Formats: sequence, C-alpha cells, structure tokens
Amino acid sequence: MVAFMLLGGMLLTGCTTENPGVNPGTSTPTGDDPTEAPTGGDPTEEPTEEPTEAPTEAPTPQGPTMTIGGVDISNFVIVYEAPADKSTLGNYWRDDFDGGKQTAKALAAMIKEKFGVDVAVVQDVGGRKSANEILIGKTNRTESNAAKGLGFDDYYIGMKDGKLVVRGYSMGVTWHALDEFKALFEATPANGTCAIPADFERKGQYHLDNIAILGDSITYGALSTNYTQNGGLFGYAKTFARMNWRDCRVTVYATPGICLRTDLNGFMTNSLWTQFTSRSKGDKFDVLMVMLGTNDGYTDAGPTTGWNGVWTAEDDASFLKTMDDLATAAIKLNPGLKTVFLSCPVYYRSGDPSSPYYHTSHYHVTPHTIELQKQGVESMRAKGMDVHLFDMNLYTTEKTPATMYSDLLHPNDEGHFIMAQGVYAMYPLFKNGETNKYLIN
Repeated sequence: MVAFMLLGGMLLTGCTTENPGVNPGTSTPTGDDPTEAPTGGDPTEEPTEEPTEAPTEAPTPQGPTMTIGGVDISNFVIVYEAPADKSTLGNYWRDDFDGGKQTAKALAAMIKEKFGVDVAVVQDVGGRKSANEILIGKTNRTESNAAKGLGFDDYYIGMKDGKLVVRGYSMGVTWHALDEFKALFEATPANGTCAIPADFERKGQYHLDNIAILGDSITYGALSTNYTQNGGLFGYAKTFARMNWRDCRVTVYATPGICLRTDLNGFMTNSLWTQFTSRSKGDKFDVLMVMLGTNDGYTDAGPTTGWNGVWTAEDDASFLKTMDDLATAAIKLNPGLKTVFLSCPVYYRSGDPSSPYYHTSHYHVTPHTIELQKQGVESMRAKGMDVHLFDMNLYTTEKTPATMYSDLLHPNDEGHFIMAQGVYAMYPLFKNGETNKYLIN
C-alpha cells in the first residue's frame, strides 16, 4: 500500500489514461452559387443570394500539458542512477536488473502516453548536466541529496534548484514512487495542465518484502566467478535479489561448511545466526529462506556411521529438531514470518568407485536426506506453522546437468542463474498460497 503526505504547495490537475481523440476538421457550409443564372421570375430583376454564414473552424484541442517549476516538460531530461553491478556481470547482466533505467523508462513512457512528449532518458555518468532534469535514484547530482533520512520503505519526490528529485531508500521503492505520478496524471483534465510547482515536496512509503536467505557454500556462491572477491555476486541468492528488485530487498547470510544440525556446525551456533537475530530486532523480516545444504549429510560426524549416508534414528531426530527449533525461533523474532526451506540441490558426487562421478568426499545426499527434509516441513505445517518447502533437489536434477558443476557439487554461473530462476518463479506462488511441482505450499 502506498501512503503519502503532502508537504509543499502543489497544483493538482489530472486526466484519464487515454489520449484525447482528435476531432476531424469541419467542412465549409455550402449555399447557392452567386454566379449561377436565376431561374424563373422576372428576367429583369436583379438576382438575390441566400444569406450564408462565414465558415468557422472549430478550436483545435490542445491536449493536456505538464510543467515542472514553470518549465514545460519538453525541456527536461530524465537522469537515472548508474547500476553498481553492470560492469562486472558480463553475460549474466540483464537489462531488467537495471532498476534505475527501468524506472526512468517507465516514467518517460507515462509522460509520452499522457502528454505526447518524448523525454530523453540518460544514465548518470557524471558528465554533462542539463538545467532541467528529473533525477531517478541516487545520482551524482548534489540535488539527489535532498532525499535525506529515508527509512527502508520511504521515498521522496521534490524540487531542488529546478530539478525534480525522485528517490527511494532502494531502487525498488523508487520504482513504486511512480504511483504518485500516475495519480497526478490521471487527475489532469484533457485540456488541463499538470503543474508541479517549484516548492513541490512529497514523501511516501512502499513496503518491499524483507527477505533473509540462510545457507552454506552454495548460497554463498562458491565456485561462481570471483566469488571470494565479490561476495558471491553470481550466486543464486544474489541473482534472485537482482531479479526481484521491484518487490524485495534481500540479505544473504551464508558461509561455506555450515550445517543445519546443531550437533555439527549448525546455523544456530554460528555467528550468522547472531547477525540474523540482531537485524531482526530493528528490521523485521517478512520471509526466511533456508537452504538445507549438503553439509548435513556429512557421514563421519556425530553418531553417524559409514560413507553411504545412512543416518541413524538419532541423526534423524537431531535434524528434525533443529529444523523446528530454527523456524520457531525465527518466527518468534519476526512475527508473521513466512519460512521456506530449500532442499539440497542435486549432488553429482558418488561414493561408488565405478561411477563416472566417483568422489572421495564424505558428503552424500541420499533419497533419505531429501525425504527427511520434506518430513520436517510437513511436521511443522501440521502444527500450524507457516513453513513451506521448495524441492530444489528435484528442480536442479531436471534443470542443471553435471556439466554445470565443475566439482560435481557447486554450480557454475549458469547453474546458479538457473537456480535463481527457479526461486524467482516459486516466490509469488509461495506468497499467494499457490503451488507447482516443486513447491509444498
């Protein structure tokens, strides 16, 4: 829901979303031809004309207009914040990830549709500046700093030294600030003016879903390009965040080697959990995603025996209890929290020496491991907890071949991207209580 408060002077005139039609030209009225010989009557009588009115032209509709600080909109340029990741993502950059560009283009399209004016859209690269600019996001123009002290859900639209600043706490919130322009344009009559005065200032809010993603090395983005230098920029978790920039803000809590079980290197005994709980005190999460990683299948730890990954009943109980404990604690910290567990991705390593995927690792994801993860979710749901499962194991088995895993465990950039696509497609279903073949909802 968008809430707003009018803080400065503003002239509100608006319109419908349809462009006004153009009236056809009027035809000239026709009367008797004064040069035509009269018929009948006295041939000596002077002919007379029927009186005719001088033709008049109907006024041409001007259509709605828009001014900003008294200057016509045709004199403006829209300048958008340059993205941070574009230069580093290479082939995995998508134009839709550029929230500033997409927001600027959307505003330009709205202006074109309403007022018939093409406004140029340019990226903020610190070069030439125009006297009349609409600034989208955190540009390098000092005027963008007029939006100060923004909270997570806040946006600001206001005039500063002749420039119109449009900026949210995040680019997703900035995107939703365009709803203000939609309302202004819809309120402008067909032949009226949408006039944004020089002292215009408006603040509002839009809540993006606040998501935490917990996981191990796969969630961290291990073995994706330069993952140790860029913090897993190509990993599925941060790729999902870029895909869903309009509606979510995402924090990733991940480190290699972490497990779910507290008798191993469990989430809840790790500093990541301390970070998560600390953040929850002042910035409540709406959604928690937990990747149930392969480290929980480490068969030489705790009471487990043998490389074949067959857990004892004690192992099973420890795993299920920790799932429940983590979800219960997270919900207590974040009332109303929705939690989705992601099952282990496909694991191509095999303990069978005759297998082409033979590997000496002690980590082995077995059908029992996957079923145990499903059992944990179903048990919590039976207690009325808002907990769900995305079957990442089935999804990656179907979508990502072994060639995408250089070590048969961690996906490459393409594999991470495909995983992110699965989470992205799952997310709206998860939120709306719907399902697909991979989602227990």
